[in-house]
Amino acid sequence: MATELTKAWAFLSGLSMKKMKEALDSSWREPWAEGDSAWNGDYLAKQITPEAIARIYERGDGFIVKLLFETASPDADAERQLAAAEQTLMQKVIAPINARDVRECEPPE
Repeated sequence: MATELTKAWAFLSGLSMKKMKEALDSSWREPWAEGDSAWNGDYLAKQITPEAIARIYERGDGFIVKLLFETASPDADAERQLAAAEQTLMQKVIAPINARDVRECEPPE
């Protein structure tokens, strides 16, 4: 049985989306994709682990990073994979973009 989960964190950053992309691209082997969502506007996206995709959206005075997680692994493995995805998100996504006041929030649609 597949495990699907979406989590999100709101944060502030002094960087623009363009500067965030530059910072993230310099931290990853492959560049981050730029996209446009009819519901959420412009975003940056990257598959950060085999099971997880991160998307960053601008929201009012701040930003939201959404973690889309999907795996077919058994529950115990899924929990480890989710923990690894969250750790990667915090260390390799949130940190390089100078995020502050990071707090879990409801994911955007």
